[in-house]
Order: sequence, then structure tokens, then C-alpha cells
Amino acid sequence: MAQEKSMEKLNRMIGNWSCVETYHAGGWSETEVVSTSAHDLIEYGINNQYITADYSSESAIGSYAAYAMIYFDASKESYALSFFDKYQDIISLKWLALLSKVAEWERYAK
Repeated sequence: MAQEKSMEKLNRMIGNWSCVETYHAGGWSETEVVSTSAHDLIEYGINNQYITADYSSESAIGSYAAYAMIYFDASKESYALSFFDKYQDIISLKWLALLSKVAEWERYAK
């Protein structure tokens, strides 16, 4: 029950999101690249105990795919994010890192 209550706070993230995404020079590309076909399907998992995010995009540098699971870690009393993409193994991030992504999603939701 505590898990579900904590996850309810993230309801505004749920949805089928489309956006424009900019890859800045330096990471995957020597030049800045814009993807106009970024897509993120965000939904609840089993019994609303976690959120899954299934992301994909196409751009001049090729296709990109990522998957994330967001959950509330009761033992640490904080949210956690496990992130997978086509370039690396699992990365676990703290809630603070997730906040910047939530703020980004909110801009597109308005």
C-alpha cells in the first residue's frame, strides 16, 4: 500500500509522449543532431508498483532505444530509476537525476 501511494505522486508522467529531442555535439555525434520522432510510452507495471518507460527515436545518427523502470525504494525512502539503452548495461540513478527528466516532460505536457 505504501508503495502504491508513493507511486501515485508520479501519475502526471503516465502517457504516450512525442517530442523533439536534441543531441548536442560531443556525445554520440560530432555535430548537433535533432530528432523529430522521439517517442516515450510511460505506463504503470504490475499492481502500479513501478513505472516503465519505453523510448525510441530516429535521427541522422540512426535509431536510439531505451527502457527505464521507476520505483519507490521503501528501505531508502526514495525513488529509484533503472535505465537501459542500446549503448550500455544497466545504470541505476537516484531520484535527483529523475527530477530533471520530469521537468522536461512537464514542459511538453502543457
